Amino acid sequence: MVPARTAIREKTAGGSQCEDAPTETTSRILPADIQHSPKYWRSRAAGARAMLEDARDPKVRTYLAEIAQEYERLAAIAEERQRADE
Repeated sequence: MVPARTAIREKTAGGSQCEDAPTETTSRILPADIQHSPKYWRSRAAGARAMLEDARDPKVRTYLAEIAQEYERLAAIAEERQRADE
């Protein structure tokens, strides 16, 4: 099974590392206002869940559920950062 982080890494950062939060690598790919936006990450999670509804292959469904969960985790991190910046 491919860990959700790997799936996110491949999807969002072209194979670069994307561990607990958007990193310097993703900074070069995503503008700061996007990578620190909970709304952005939640919309990505919703997109993954929408694909999950149509997926029939159990492995694909598992991967998409993990991807959605990781996007939600990134949204929570972005919220924490916003609160810390206030």
